[in-house]
Amino acid sequence: MDVETQEEEGPDAGRRHPQGRIPILPVVAVATREDMAVMLAVHHLVLRDTARRYLGRRTKNDMVERCVGQTVAKLLAMQEPSSPHGMRMAAKVLWEECRRAKQRQERIEAPVDRFLGPLTRGPVARALERLGPRQRTTILLAGQGLTPTEIARIDHSTPASVKVRLWRARSRVRELLVEAAKSSASLFVLLPPRLRGGFARLVSGLSEASAPHTLATAGLVPLIACSLLWWGAVAPAAPRPAPVALAPAHGTVRQAVPAIPAQVAAVTTPQTAARVAQRAEVATPAPSARPARVLQGAAAETPEDVVLGTSATPPDGRPVIVALGRGNTCACQVLMQSLDGGATWTATDGPPVAVNQIVLPPTYPIDPRIFFGVGTVGVGPFQTVAFGQPYRWLKPLPPGQLAVSAHFDDGDPRIFSAGATSLWSVGLGASGPTAPHQEIDYSYGAAESGAVAALATPSPVEGGPAVLAWAPPLAVVPGSPAAPPLNGTPFFTCSMGVACASIAALPDQPWQLISRGATVVAYTYSSAFVSHDGGASFVPLALPLGAGALGSIALTGRTSTPWVSFGSPDGSVHVARMAAGGGWIDATDSTRRRDYGVLLISVGADRVVAAYETLGYRCALVAGGPWMPRCPTA
Repeated sequence: MDVETQEEEGPDAGRRHPQGRIPILPVVAVATREDMAVMLAVHHLVLRDTARRYLGRRTKNDMVERCVGQTVAKLLAMQEPSSPHGMRMAAKVLWEECRRAKQRQERIEAPVDRFLGPLTRGPVARALERLGPRQRTTILLAGQGLTPTEIARIDHSTPASVKVRLWRARSRVRELLVEAAKSSASLFVLLPPRLRGGFARLVSGLSEASAPHTLATAGLVPLIACSLLWWGAVAPAAPRPAPVALAPAHGTVRQAVPAIPAQVAAVTTPQTAARVAQRAEVATPAPSARPARVLQGAAAETPEDVVLGTSATPPDGRPVIVALGRGNTCACQVLMQSLDGGATWTATDGPPVAVNQIVLPPTYPIDPRIFFGVGTVGVGPFQTVAFGQPYRWLKPLPPGQLAVSAHFDDGDPRIFSAGATSLWSVGLGASGPTAPHQEIDYSYGAAESGAVAALATPSPVEGGPAVLAWAPPLAVVPGSPAAPPLNGTPFFTCSMGVACASIAALPDQPWQLISRGATVVAYTYSSAFVSHDGGASFVPLALPLGAGALGSIALTGRTSTPWVSFGSPDGSVHVARMAAGGGWIDATDSTRRRDYGVLLISVGADRVVAAYETLGYRCALVAGGPWMPRCPTA
């Protein structure tokens, strides 16, 4: 009997299936959780086929498996399942999961903000291009239906900072829309009075028939009309002017005026041409003067005028830092580099806007490659062969948080990606990337908790692990006979030439993982755990008194001393460093106490950098002393 053309008997008889008629489901009575588990195991293929019918025949396998996995997790979580037709119960739960998955997919393809409307077209999309990378990513993820907690897990921040960032992003978009509307409305005065009323009615009709935010676009209609109705003579188009140079004169910088093009001189009066030529002659420097090189765009940005969002330093603790941020002057993505511990910087154009993580090889900049991670949703990751070079899509790896092998430049050229359901790795050999290899499967725990693995590259030690991974519950190594731990979340080490192995368990969901020497810290926005034996065992890390949501933790100095940034109940931000006896010493920069969000970055062996969500950064020495606008030369 063809299951695709039959209707189900019983109370649901005659009800239409989303992709046709409801398929025939085997009748299996369920009275206990064990019965449910057996039914789901025996009829797993039926659930997969039913999910594909609900989602559509062209749906990708990973989406089908995700819906089935979430359905199985919900059914097994029932305390006392009981039904004479267990498969019908499973089909109803599966239908709800597939419906949510299709809605999520629609939101991903065309995100819509409940306050701003569609985010991928019209004036709102143009306004988003002028936001910083973190604000733009946050508002797009919110438009895809993600909660602040889910967004925080993706960009490794806290739900509180996500809410504030989202509020600021929406406010800035509204300001940009108002500015665009005023700019377009100012063109309206170019029309004669008789035409203003007609175009006002036209704009009103367009705004009623379209989204509310199309008014700014419709305001361009008067400009088009003016160009069509203009009755005066039009001067020929002038060629592109020669580049403008900057030349010093008496301690100041004066702009050198280029020669007057012949076409421009032809359409000007003799008196005007003479005055322009006279000014050009006065301002033009002597032939011996050499024009100064002028930096523009991202290359002209300084750390004081950039909102730093993420950074990376070599795992062996050398005073090198690469940071990514949004330039306040150029309103563009900026990649910055300092090779002397944060004293001097160079800047260049940044990678695609989806990037939220930087990863460096252990020997950087001897190995000049830079890798860029993205969230688990979207396109990426990316790589560049050197600072200032073009960015390329690292296609074999799925999107997710990245980590390079600690032996990346010493026989193990693997790069790892913590995707939505698994930890993958590829080898970057001379002949190109190898095929992705699944290192850890945590699809069940990810479907249950929404968490993904957190990665860290340990310090390179001969025979030591290549990467550390803090995985969601019930994570397993494919092909390994070892059973996953039933309590807590497993902590893995992945070494060169052997499979990953679970060596410890933590009582909280994965969030952030950092490593320096033999010290490893795993933390969330409310708890932290520290290991002094490379991850073999963890103990809770006592946080500063009155600490609210954790912002970040950095391991600084030769002894891997923890520094912590956190928010207090009054909304201010604080920084503390651990004392030798185990207590905490306040290290807050009093001039930036009211800034929201601090990213602590350990640079070299003697300094720490605090990057603020507002603008700029501050630097302090681990040995003590005030916060400085710039770090001293290493």
